[in-house]
Order: sequence, then C-alpha cells, then structure tokens
Amino acid sequence: MSNPQTRPKSDRIVYMATSASLAINPGDALYEAGGTVYPASNLADLGSEAANQKQFAAMFFGIANGQKLSSDTSTSAIPVIVGSEVKVNLIAAATVAVGDLIGVDEATSGTALTDQTFVAVTTNDAAVGRVVEAGTSVTSAWIQPFDPVIERKNSLFGGVVAQTIAMNDAAVVLTKVPGTPAGTVLYGSWLLVDPEGNTEILTLPPEADCAGDLLLIKNTGGETITLNNDAAATIATIATSETCFAMCDGVTWTVMQHVFTT
Repeated sequence: MSNPQTRPKSDRIVYMATSASLAINPGDALYEAGGTVYPASNLADLGSEAANQKQFAAMFFGIANGQKLSSDTSTSAIPVIVGSEVKVNLIAAATVAVGDLIGVDEATSGTALTDQTFVAVTTNDAAVGRVVEAGTSVTSAWIQPFDPVIERKNSLFGGVVAQTIAMNDAAVVLTKVPGTPAGTVLYGSWLLVDPEGNTEILTLPPEADCAGDLLLIKNTGGETITLNNDAAATIATIATSETCFAMCDGVTWTVMQHVFTT
C-alpha cells in the first residue's frame, strides 16, 4: 500500500503512538486522544454525519504516512503528516475552489466516518483543511490540512468548539480517550449541558489527558449540574443558566468559583 501523495517539498512528519491491534493504513485521517492516534472510523458515532464531522474535526491530528497491522499488538509510533499539503480522495466528482473547506465523509452505514474519503463542508468546525488547488469535476483534491501542532484549536486562541451534551436525566462521564474511561467523548471547549430531569453529575476526563484544556460549561437546562473530577470529588455546582470555567494543568482541574448567569 503506497503512502499518500504530497507536494515535492519537505513534509512535516511527527511520530505518534498507536492503539494495540488497531489497523492504520497510509492515507487514513487520524484523530488524537491521550497522546495516541486513531483512524476516523474508530470514533464513536454521535448519530449524524454533521455531529461526527464536528467531533472528528475538533480532534483531528493529521494523515497517516505509514501502516499499522491489526496483528500488531504493540503501541509503536507511526509517522503522521501534519500541516503539509496532501492529495485526498473525494466522495464523488466535484468542482473545488481554492479555500474550500474539506471534512471527512460519513460511511454508507451512517454510523461512522470513513478513513480516506473526504467531502466539502460549509463550516470551519466540521473541516480538517482547505483546498489549495482548484479543479473541475475532480475525484481527488490537494488540501492543506489544519496543523494540530501549530494551529491546535484552543479556546484561548479563538478556536472555540461548541459541544451539546444532553444528560437524559443520568450521570455523564466525559473522556478524551474513547473507552478510557467509558463515556462521552469530549471534543468541544464550550459545553452546552442540559441535565434533562434532575440534578445530575457531570464528570470531567482524567487530568493527565487534559493538560492545557480550558472548558466553558453552561447549564442550559432547568436543573442543577454537579461537576466532578474523575476521583468523584465535586469541584463546582452549576445552577440553571449559570456558566463556569474549568481549567486543567495536567494534574488538577481548577474551576472559577465566580460562575455567572447568561
């Protein structure tokens, strides 16, 4: 299997840990969680193409430049192209213009994203890059992927990504690493949370996975939210229409106690 086609210039390559026994192929679009990269199809389904695209875009890391077999039980690092122009496959022949936003396409199953098929999107929060060469009725396109090393989305730099969380009258555990712990994958920096019934507990991800994260959490429902860390310690109580900031230094979640009503 050949590596993805890039422009004749020095590619920016970083090496990232992989998950044991999870196949990755050259050209796969990868997202990062907890210092490990995963192919797009591994991301938990959020119920719609738009939601899946936004979740993936917020966690996008780069394009695989090497192969990892499912028979490989190690977590050995794989080379990943970040920030370099790369040629990607489109879901169907299309006319593209320089600057068009490109995201990862939904699989025909409707329950997962594809790993190597891309499609035009209309909003920045669903995109993983922009077209850098125009074409008419093309089935592939040159794109400039967003660089996770230099252009990593962070609310401190204006890259606020909204995530709606419907608690469905039950406790919700957030995670940055799918399955560790089991729960809802955190991809946003502005959380719009509705308890939907009674006072419920929202548990933040492990601190080690969230160094440098800054979250804006708004209670959009009619009940109180109890905000816990992953050790089950309550660090804030957020009443209806209140908002608070939660900041993580990789060791501790710190919450501003002066929540405000919006």
